[in-house]
Amino acid sequence: MWYGQLVIGPPGSGKSTYVAGVTHILKQINRKTVIINLDPFIENDIYEADINISDLIDIEKVFSDMGLGPNGTLIYCMEYLLINIDWLEEKLNTYKDCYLIIDTPGQVELYTHNDALKNIILRLNKLNCRLTSVHIVDSTLCSDGYKYISSLLLSLCSQIHLELPHVNVFSKIDLLKYFKNDLKFPLSYYVEAQNLNQLILYETYKNGSSSEDENLSYNYNKNLNNKTTNTNVENYNKNVMGKDNINYNELKQDPFLYDIIKNEKKNYKKYSNKFLKLNEYICETVEDYNLINFALLDIQDKFSIYFHIFRV
Repeated sequence: MWYGQLVIGPPGSGKSTYVAGVTHILKQINRKTVIINLDPFIENDIYEADINISDLIDIEKVFSDMGLGPNGTLIYCMEYLLINIDWLEEKLNTYKDCYLIIDTPGQVELYTHNDALKNIILRLNKLNCRLTSVHIVDSTLCSDGYKYISSLLLSLCSQIHLELPHVNVFSKIDLLKYFKNDLKFPLSYYVEAQNLNQLILYETYKNGSSSEDENLSYNYNKNLNNKTTNTNVENYNKNVMGKDNINYNELKQDPFLYDIIKNEKKNYKKYSNKFLKLNEYICETVEDYNLINFALLDIQDKFSIYFHIFRV
């Protein structure tokens, strides 16, 4: 029988660093640990995998022969591993009674709606392999309300899809101090993921009252003078689209440009209302399921890792 963790999370969340840190601590307490790498794209020196999918399939050959993009290639590799699951089972049988740390690719579709990884886990479960999914989320996303909401949706989808005991973890806590001025609520609010209507109300107020893009579009025509020039559209494309800092004193009045501004204002309001409504529905769904909360982890702090291992 094996016990272990299935480490999932979006790209850049710190999965590989997490795998290396947890494995180091487990070996310090004399726990036999096996790292299984299911990401054929990983090329780093953070850890050395005991079982590596790259030994089964050549990612470069898949690129050249199949003509797939990065995401399609990863899905193909997972499906190929599922077909050749006997290879993984044979490798596992050489590591009896070890604790498993399974590192996965960052493409979220692999654990939100594609069934390949889920079916691999089901096959491992038949081998008496008891896993807990550990979803790693970059804690600095809390500095942006909409990114935080998207991480909640991703956590919920992966938890429901994989059907495993599930732990959500905020990684990079040591870096959060650099974003403390961007946190609009206490850290405990983001950890508990409750009363999300407060976040929606804040984002709605900010969007309606102080959005820089909104003020840029709405106040654009207030700073035009009475001269006409054909360069106005070029100025609009450069400045309003965000490529350069805007200088209102240099802008000229032009009927064609004024129509663009009116349409920009109309489209912006329409998009904003839909976007806010979408986020409101996402928050309602997350709260209705009432499954999401987060644990805090500083991978540089061994006591934080000890407590996390005990929790998992």
